[in-house]
Amino acid sequence: KEGIATAIGHAPIAALIDPVAGSRNAIAEALSNIVFAPLKEGIKNVSLSANWMWPCKNEGEDARLYEAVKAVSDFAIGLGINVPTGKDSLSMKQKYKNGEEVIAPGTVIISAAANCVDINKVIEPVFQKNEGAIYYINLSHDNFKLGGSSFAQINNKIGNDVPTIKNTEAFKNPFNTIQQLKNDEEIVAGH
Repeated sequence: KEGIATAIGHAPIAALIDPVAGSRNAIAEALSNIVFAPLKEGIKNVSLSANWMWPCKNEGEDARLYEAVKAVSDFAIGLGINVPTGKDSLSMKQKYKNGEEVIAPGTVIISAAANCVDINKVIEPVFQKNEGAIYYINLSHDNFKLGGSSFAQINNKIGNDVPTIKNTEAFKNPFNTIQQLKNDEEIVAGH
């Protein structure tokens, strides 16, 4: 019944606007995707892998990469989790015969993995009729911002101000609370 829970997170549009927010959001997405699996020791049982894709050696991009890597490091340390592995693709630039050059947006893909103590008790994102209240939990503690959102994209924009995780403890504590409520069978669905 034991297994490995895995999840992925990325925020490339957010990283275009703010490399720090993009990196923190990538971790937050991976963790919010894995939270409904029963993990052996909650958040401290999670390990992350960081796959960096960045157009280095282009004006300003090395500094943006530094900011992004530092953000991943600081956020992971604050959460009490590790990033023991990763890889990089640091030449994300395409040159065409006509002389045009296109650089890819700098981004990190975060893979999260943890020991799942019972694969049969993973909570799925499926509403259960007449099973109780529905709750929204603001894990970011940030204002509502539309930078990097689907709404901005359908308006052919990326935006200027992107939401991010403002308080590491205010992210970690609900994660572990959800884990405990799930273990106590108080949660029937989650996303």
